[in-house]
Amino acid sequence: MDTTLLRRGWLVFVLGWVAALGCANGVDSEYTSNNRRLRSPTLDAGESVSDDAATTPEAPFPEGATTPPNTPAAPSWEAEEGAHQGVEVISDPAASMGARVGGFDEVGDALTFSNVPEATIAIRYSLASQFPKQLSLYVNGDDIATVMFTHTDSWSAPDTIAVRVPVGGTLSLRLNPEDVAANRGEAGPQLDKLVVPYDGASGTEYPVASAGEIEAAMQSAQPGDTLVMAEGVWVDQVIRLEGHGAPERPITLRASSPGEVLLTGASKLEVSGSYLVVDGLRFENGALSQDEDKVIQFADHDTHHCRITNTSVVGYNPSDKDLRYFWMSLKGRYNRIDHCDFGDQTHAGEIIVIWLDGEPNYHLIDHNYIHDRAEGTGETLRIGSSGNSLTDSNTTVAYNHFERCNGEHEMICNKSCGNVYRNNLLRDNEGHVSLRHGNRCRVEGNLFLGYGASGMGGVRIIGEDHVVVNNYFAGMGDFAIMMRNGIPNTPLNGYAQVKNAVVAFNTMYDCRDTLFIGYHKNDDDTLAPKDCVIANNVVSSDRGPLVTFDDAPLDLSFAGNIMHGASLGIETPSGVSKVDPQLDCDSDGLCTLRPGSPAIDGADGSYEGPVGDVRGMQRDASPDVGACESAGGTAGPWPGTERVGPA
Repeated sequence: MDTTLLRRGWLVFVLGWVAALGCANGVDSEYTSNNRRLRSPTLDAGESVSDDAATTPEAPFPEGATTPPNTPAAPSWEAEEGAHQGVEVISDPAASMGARVGGFDEVGDALTFSNVPEATIAIRYSLASQFPKQLSLYVNGDDIATVMFTHTDSWSAPDTIAVRVPVGGTLSLRLNPEDVAANRGEAGPQLDKLVVPYDGASGTEYPVASAGEIEAAMQSAQPGDTLVMAEGVWVDQVIRLEGHGAPERPITLRASSPGEVLLTGASKLEVSGSYLVVDGLRFENGALSQDEDKVIQFADHDTHHCRITNTSVVGYNPSDKDLRYFWMSLKGRYNRIDHCDFGDQTHAGEIIVIWLDGEPNYHLIDHNYIHDRAEGTGETLRIGSSGNSLTDSNTTVAYNHFERCNGEHEMICNKSCGNVYRNNLLRDNEGHVSLRHGNRCRVEGNLFLGYGASGMGGVRIIGEDHVVVNNYFAGMGDFAIMMRNGIPNTPLNGYAQVKNAVVAFNTMYDCRDTLFIGYHKNDDDTLAPKDCVIANNVVSSDRGPLVTFDDAPLDLSFAGNIMHGASLGIETPSGVSKVDPQLDCDSDGLCTLRPGSPAIDGADGSYEGPVGDVRGMQRDASPDVGACESAGGTAGPWPGTERVGPA
């Protein structure tokens, strides 16, 4: 953590996820169209901070846990006691004083506290929407950052989001125009109270220059302490970071300067415990020598609320490309990998793999740059395995960039239940997102661009109750959407029948096999997709046919779709209009609706769609067909414009 900034009382914003779903309370106010490494907004003339969320993970208390020993009592302010602008106090017996503040739905709505002491401020909130919501954070009138809230089934723990303000300063959470667009017109979170769990004392810093010194320092380290790694090249260092921090006071292992600690040779990192943060390391041009080994790992299933951030693993390859080991291995619960760079892998083994032990993981994989995976080396990301594929993982994969990941056709391989893949950019990968095993996964708001990869596909659906909604596909050299045939009495490593899948409000432009239903029909794979819905999609391609039935689906419902270009491929069913959607497309294949398009206000109202489009624009009462709304507010950026990778 930048202690100079701390002493001066500036912002430390913290990204969080809640125990209910394990999703992101991400803070990321940096946007550009083609830059992966932007800086944060300036705090003062000529001064800026990078994503200081890297230093302190938010973390709800696990059930049954208490505050660390000797932690001072935490004063708190009730949200209803703040100054309100456009928000209202709502009676709620579940709130801390029987009331909460809500209604953040119009520009300018704000909750403000004055005379704030210098301290870490934590916010207790509730959000019923499945969509993340954001508010802008102001300190002393300066727009400091965007704070993103995610769904909670009930009130979050009161330490989910933290900021630091100067002594006597003013703290305000406000709804700006860009927040309205990103929130898709829905109200923001309900706020309950703000607490001051931090006593103002800075932790102890331990300078360390070897793996042995790290282990020795961890024998004494307490919550809030930091281990500072000496700049330079660390060779053949097996680092074991084992210990327990606290929700607002993790134990942090960081580079003395981000990116200036280079680990190579056979160096690797094992993290076990709770509330531990690793920040700013570089693993480059080294290699491991054992099958099934891990470059970085959360080492056991008891590890929780730990974080790897601003870290890179690049070119960590053995001479034997068939040697199989993993670059990032996750066990445990509520762990997070963010703003990391994983690239130039040429050997077997997943880049990121998540292991299950019978209980949900609630991990978060966000804002990473994952790229340049050699052909024939395996899956890029795998969640679960065949043997435990009917177990919930409830992992969220969001705001990542996957580019030129060519390891195999199952580029992202889902083998568990309840996972969410949201707002990612997938560009020029010789593969697709494969819902290979498991049920109830959601693929939403992603941008698939395939003009630089002849074999790129979109989403392959296998299993039950999956939802593919609000995605944009352009230039797929393979399919955009595939529903595979299943096997009767399938083993766990076989192919389950597709049931109750929903494919809705997507745009599919210039794809080869846009909709491929009942793929791989043969004497064994006899179970065609059943009771599925294809609704309110725009399909436009001169490559066709647009729809292929390899096997006739059972009770497939079409509604509100517009399809144009090549031959339809099937007899035109009710729910499909063969008309020109009148798209206005740029050189990247990104298309919006022209005025007068039949897709405008044309969605079939029988199927409730997302409240916002793929760019975050609010959908009005008569939503448009496809992933892009033509009116309803200010369009946000396309997926893929967020800063990813280390700062």
